[in-house]
Amino acid sequence: MAVFQSEQEVYELLGEFFEKVKNSPAAKEVIKVAEANGAIVTFKFTEPTSSITWKAAEDGESIEAVYGESDVQPELILEMAADVAHQFWLGEVDLARAVARQQIKATGPLSKALMVAPHLDSWKEVYKRVLKEKGREDLLVNS
Repeated sequence: MAVFQSEQEVYELLGEFFEKVKNSPAAKEVIKVAEANGAIVTFKFTEPTSSITWKAAEDGESIEAVYGESDVQPELILEMAADVAHQFWLGEVDLARAVARQQIKATGPLSKALMVAPHLDSWKEVYKRVLKEKGREDLLVNS
């Protein structure tokens, strides 16, 4: 059974998570590594169809998430099933391996995403905490 039952649930769970990490030290590193003045990355999800675009906030220190379709032109697009994103944030999926196995399709400079990935490790505990706060411990079964 799919983790996310609707586009709204993707935005609710991942959105809450992104709001908690957008001002973290790792967010500053993500922006620095990506050299972002515009969009950093768009995550295009299937099952259910949804998208989230990360871009540098006006302060240049944090990440802003745009939910749904956006006019922002991303430098990198990562396409995957929403379940793969969930597994990544739980720490169960390695970005490079997922790309190699075609679980994630990358369009744009994947090298930047691979440089950023280690900075995101601290966020995985935050994701688990958000799931617990939302009463979704059922999604932590494999972690």
